[in-house]
Amino acid sequence: MNPFAERGFRELCLFHSPRNTLAPEGLAKVLISLPDDLLQRIDREAQARGTNRSRFLQEAARRQLEWPSADALGAAVKRGRDALAGVGSFESADLIREQRRMRDAGDRRR
Repeated sequence: MNPFAERGFRELCLFHSPRNTLAPEGLAKVLISLPDDLLQRIDREAQARGTNRSRFLQEAARRQLEWPSADALGAAVKRGRDALAGVGSFESADLIREQRRMRDAGDRRR
């Protein structure tokens, strides 16, 4: 019997094992205990969002840890690409060399 059941907890019976062949590479399975009412709320919200429990909990953890979502990262990369679209090609070493030359020209100690 689940020792948490009498306190209103449900055990998610997943485990982490380096030899766990059920999990894709880089994905750990974990065992956690949650109150029944919280698990039900998670499941309802995940279903309402068209996702599953694992994805919902991953996103909640990322938000709590202030990690950007995949969508936010993708949008940031797109903004960066759009901003650089008209720049054309350049040699970064030349840009750095010019910035240093300008900095040194204004520095009377050099």
